[in-house]
Amino acid sequence: MPGEQNVTKPVSFTRQREDVVLHRVLGGMTKGFYIDLGANHPVHSSATKMFDDLGWDGVTVEPNPLFSEAFAELRKHGRHLEAAVSDASGKRTFYLVENDPALSTLDEDQANTYRRRGFLVREKSVQVTTLREICELYVEEAPIDFLKIDVEGFEAEVLRGADFTRWRPTIVVVEAVRPYSSIQTHKGWEKILLSHDYSEVLFDGVNRFYLAAERADLKDVISYPACILDKYISHEECLLADYRRFGRTALAAAKCVQVIIGLLRPSSS
Repeated sequence: MPGEQNVTKPVSFTRQREDVVLHRVLGGMTKGFYIDLGANHPVHSSATKMFDDLGWDGVTVEPNPLFSEAFAELRKHGRHLEAAVSDASGKRTFYLVENDPALSTLDEDQANTYRRRGFLVREKSVQVTTLREICELYVEEAPIDFLKIDVEGFEAEVLRGADFTRWRPTIVVVEAVRPYSSIQTHKGWEKILLSHDYSEVLFDGVNRFYLAAERADLKDVISYPACILDKYISHEECLLADYRRFGRTALAAAKCVQVIIGLLRPSSS
């Protein structure tokens, strides 16, 4: 398995290494719980795969039906919910970007922007739930160690559908730039978190990290992005090490092609 050659280091699956930052703060816990909204693929660029490998429990939520089977096959722990998240439950049109599924969104204006840029966008009716309902169904009274939100323009709706009085994740990580852009979006939704006694502690260029007031003791350790001192290894490095270890087998070559494509492909953020 990838990573067996260096089991003492956590394996990072994200491009921005937000999982490394979270591991720095929470990695000493042998068990934990996360909620991942807009989970996308179960492995590639996943903010929660590292914690799944560590034996954590959690809930991944993703409306793209293409990934449901992959979650069942590739993730060992937790539960996967095929749904979108907003401030009210029901049915909504989901705009599936077939060229780059990570860009898929509930935002019609954003979908039309993709169409104008030449992306193939398919409309699909999906089930929509709220963060409050997810917590009622899966969390009950268990603590939430971190909440990750990557919902392509629907951050405000997701946050309005939460109950931050009853369920208080220690850390909330929110993608905070427009896709394919460095334009920041947090001004449109950040006030919801600030009004519930969360404070921003880190911006890594793509994601903003917010810390619950009652865990201010973690502020210093979460205040800087991933660096060499975190002693992690990337998933890409693991796959390339497997390639060198096992030689030019078809499987190893296919994995390397996957890695190279992933490295060359522009981020969806």
